[in-house]
Amino acid sequence: MFDAIINAGHIPRFIDINNNYTMDPEDLKSKIEDLSAVVVIHTFGRPADVDAIKKVAGKIPIIEDCSHSLLSEYKGKITGTIGDMAIFSLAKYLSAGGGGLLIVNNRSFTESIQEEMKTLREPSALDEIQHTTTAYMRSFFYHKPWFGLFGLPIGLMLENKVDLMTKKSSRMTAGYKTYTDITSKKLSSFKSKVEMQRKNSFFLLDKLKDSSLIIPPEEKNTYCNYYLFPLRVNNRDKTCEYLRSNGVDTTKLFSQTPAVAKAIYDYKGDCPNTEEIAKSIITIPNHYVLKKKELEKVAGVIASCPYI
Repeated sequence: MFDAIINAGHIPRFIDINNNYTMDPEDLKSKIEDLSAVVVIHTFGRPADVDAIKKVAGKIPIIEDCSHSLLSEYKGKITGTIGDMAIFSLAKYLSAGGGGLLIVNNRSFTESIQEEMKTLREPSALDEIQHTTTAYMRSFFYHKPWFGLFGLPIGLMLENKVDLMTKKSSRMTAGYKTYTDITSKKLSSFKSKVEMQRKNSFFLLDKLKDSSLIIPPEEKNTYCNYYLFPLRVNNRDKTCEYLRSNGVDTTKLFSQTPAVAKAIYDYKGDCPNTEEIAKSIITIPNHYVLKKKELEKVAGVIASCPYI
């Protein structure tokens, strides 16, 4: 997101988050001067308080980042249909290979975006083959069972050569037919997968409700797709080590984000809640393919962890 803002000719400014892991409208209010747009991220699939943010933003355009929040809802509206425009990732929850979608809700932006679209190069047959191959390699090396065995080191080795995670690619093209076809097929069954992932998440919430863990509930008037299941713990490194040694996958998402933002993107250190959460947050398995026995193991290992 930072690079996308810079590539568009703007300078990123950082707004703190609340305990729902989404933008804090009060912090936005204190930093609203001179902003040309507000990017609202529905982190982990948890809808941000868009009404409060819109009230602060006034006429400033709001762009929803729905990379995590496909089919999440805010007050009965699907995320991505509330702001002036929205961006979606096809590589995350939907796992359709790569690329993304742009939805425009404010017609005053339609013409300029259509003109920009005309400048995009149509992908060639070779481009289609290269992107399909890269997507397959990414899926193979960065998913079970190979990820923990040898996938991560090999994937990192290949990263500089083929940009597996597409983090360096700033050249945009028109849509890839491969991604369009895969997306169409996956969307037909996606709603049922979200429902199963919600069911798994509520099972974990119930099992962990009496623990000392900080687990935000589903916000009132929202429908969370539970793309990820975040927890806050006291000793993150030891907790992750304990979980992994007992067969439970975990990740330390955003742990380096404040440091990277300071080093590269001129972050001023004025988002204290973000920095505190970045030191303590982990995610645990809640995937829709997990069975009750596997979820019970996840909850049991967490409950037995002496470092949380």
